[in-house]
Amino acid sequence: MGSVRTEPASGLRATSPATTWAMMGALLQRDDLIALGDAFVREPMRPGDPPALATIAELAAALEAGRRRGAATLRDALPLVRTRSRSRKETETRLTLIAAGLPEPSLNWPVVVAGKVVALIDLAYPESKVGFEYEGEQHLTDPHQWASDIRRYEMLADLGWRIIRVTKSDLAEHRSPFVERARAAFTGRTRLS
Repeated sequence: MGSVRTEPASGLRATSPATTWAMMGALLQRDDLIALGDAFVREPMRPGDPPALATIAELAAALEAGRRRGAATLRDALPLVRTRSRSRKETETRLTLIAAGLPEPSLNWPVVVAGKVVALIDLAYPESKVGFEYEGEQHLTDPHQWASDIRRYEMLADLGWRIIRVTKSDLAEHRSPFVERARAAFTGRTRLS
């Protein structure tokens, strides 16, 4: 059971995003369900961002709308769905930090100077002024993005932030060293290697 709606552009009938998420419980692992849920409930944070496709309440209602294959996995995932994750890799970084026993970071934390938001830090511990920025490959291949990133990190450093740059390999084959870097930054220790 679930909700079906007619898409205005095509006229096709399709399951709602919340129902689609609940249907994926039979196919996806917990972390994939969290990432999909994050994408569906993502709130607009910048001008031009589209509205969220669903709410967390709608995901919960879809989960409870009849018998669901994968219901246990969906129930494990739902409490970890967040509205401020802007990418799957941000979600993966957050889940890695939580799994390592670190507190849950704030997502897309607004850095405000003189009443104006000057940056959104992907993941942040604002009390410690420690942030994490996921660096997709486009950050290396786009000269404009690369130059913008350098200026942004210098500005954040001048404001007292320590930014840890996170890459795909940090979340895969170098996960343990990444977790150690994150833990050292969070606790204020200096890493020697």
